Amino acid sequence: MSRPRLLKLLLGASLLPFTAEAAFRYADGVSTTGGQFNANYPPSNLINNGFTSPTNTIDTRVDYLAAGNNYATASGTTANFDLTFNFNSSVALSGMHVWNYVFRNGVNGASSTNNGVNGYTLTFYSATNGAGTVLGSHTGNLARAAWNALNPAQTVSFGTTNSGVRSVVLRVLSNYGGSFAGLNELAFEDALPSEPPLIASFEASTNLVTAGGTAVLSWAVQPGVTNLTLSGGVGSVLEFTTNGIGGVPVAPPPGAVTYALVANGSVTNYVSLVSLPPKDKVHIYLLLGQSNMQGAGRPHDPVLDAAHPRVLQFGSRDGRESVWLQARHPLTALSGTAGAIGMGLEFARTMLASNADPDTVICLINHAIGSSAIQWWAPGVVNNKQTNPATGLNYRLYDEAVQRATNAAALGVLKGVLWHQGEYNSNTNNTNPSAEPQLYAARLAALVDNLRRDLHLPGLPFVCGKLVPTWTNGTGSVFTVATLHRRDLVEAALQDLPNQRFNTACVEHDGLTGHEDEVIHFNAVSQRELGRRYASQFLAISAAHQFPPRLTHSLSGNVLTLSWPANYRGWLLQAQTNPPASGLGADWFTIGESGATNGASFFLNPGLGNVYYQLRSP
Repeated sequence: MSRPRLLKLLLGASLLPFTAEAAFRYADGVSTTGGQFNANYPPSNLINNGFTSPTNTIDTRVDYLAAGNNYATASGTTANFDLTFNFNSSVALSGMHVWNYVFRNGVNGASSTNNGVNGYTLTFYSATNGAGTVLGSHTGNLARAAWNALNPAQTVSFGTTNSGVRSVVLRVLSNYGGSFAGLNELAFEDALPSEPPLIASFEASTNLVTAGGTAVLSWAVQPGVTNLTLSGGVGSVLEFTTNGIGGVPVAPPPGAVTYALVANGSVTNYVSLVSLPPKDKVHIYLLLGQSNMQGAGRPHDPVLDAAHPRVLQFGSRDGRESVWLQARHPLTALSGTAGAIGMGLEFARTMLASNADPDTVICLINHAIGSSAIQWWAPGVVNNKQTNPATGLNYRLYDEAVQRATNAAALGVLKGVLWHQGEYNSNTNNTNPSAEPQLYAARLAALVDNLRRDLHLPGLPFVCGKLVPTWTNGTGSVFTVATLHRRDLVEAALQDLPNQRFNTACVEHDGLTGHEDEVIHFNAVSQRELGRRYASQFLAISAAHQFPPRLTHSLSGNVLTLSWPANYRGWLLQAQTNPPASGLGADWFTIGESGATNGASFFLNPGLGNVYYQLRSP
């Protein structure tokens, strides 16, 4: 490759003298996969008290610690979720200061549940958002916060200094009881370096590079740097550095890319970004449904479930921001189970393996959420039981999914919808809304029709899948999901969908299993297999693409019969009649109730002239 040109605009300035920061340090931002109790308890509350020392205190003599002073997870989430702390520049962390949570209820007094964090693991990364290289880890347990007291911080030593850190992922493994988990405040101990870091800063001008574009990588280094290299085929960049300041434009390959800047062969900083190929090579898939699509498969395997550079996800964790990220479990933008996987990554890897074009990327938009009824997946319908913790507003699942897909399609092509849902509507104990399994088939067909209409893709492929089956484990124990009282009706509707709508398929569940302690959810092995099976069905639809449908005819006496495939029911038969000497015109009219059937018969009338017929998508 040609050597990047030197960016003159970055030159002419010298590094400021190094000034050490205080050892007590907050992260610059924090996010979570654990949701939040409501809009008053976001993760940003963990870094907002303005403390300057571990001797600052939290007052647990106050009932229901004031909103704005603590973070609390969504109700029901007590463990296996992540808190990700990001830093704007590299830090060297040797410990942390934690003010744990205690739930004080004046009615219950000291018998109130504690809800504070107990077991945890920390992982240190070289790039933000838990990306880049793993620099180290730490595992431990926090002490309970004292009830009815002024609590200073618990100071935890990591036993070593983790240098070059841009993000820390704290995974909560357990709590001290209660239906949610909480923390009040968290800060880190930033080890004071004995001398300025060789690389003072390393950043990209943009986190998203679109087709044919470039990003500018810029850096500031100390005068003692005598060797400076940049990964990604760039090589030595010392010659592009003047007075410690330098930069180069790069044109990254498609997908998620991490660049490493190495000073004197030993000190490395990282920058991660996403690069998109031309629009037709960005294949977008929309993942909808309940918790099995959301991702509840355990255990997560760091190798089998690792991120792929050409598998992306669209949308921030709360679903409100149109951002492009490297896809990682959990994929869902809505509340999910940390440490668990869904079918999405394996599906995307399988689709890429079938595509010989090395520039193609797969983009996943997972808008599934557990315990959702199919009734909520319709235009304009409000999920009256679940709220977005970031906004405090009820989800409008269908409308939000369509909006996210539309936003992403500005830079890619929507290739299909993955649907896994039905547990809610199989359980006849559900009353808000009612399960109504007898109406599932009609609602499923309407969902396909609505998505195709609102996304302006009449042939959009749609693949669904059956629920967790009854299975027998290795010791002969039989497991079944007892609450799916009318799964027969729901699964019959799923299986029959290809007979009702074209370019659809249903994935079978033979040989798959759930968790023995949570039978309604597929385990990790089965989630990966589901991903492969969904991909196989999409590839089969593509290979047997029937769009547009073929209009066939037969003649019996003076009766003309037109027909088209039954799974294209909903398409409209149109006709136009012109004088014998005229050809095909532009004026078509729709014939009666043709959208409700897949055939029609007519008496031939030679006096009408030329009669033409066509099928039009709904």
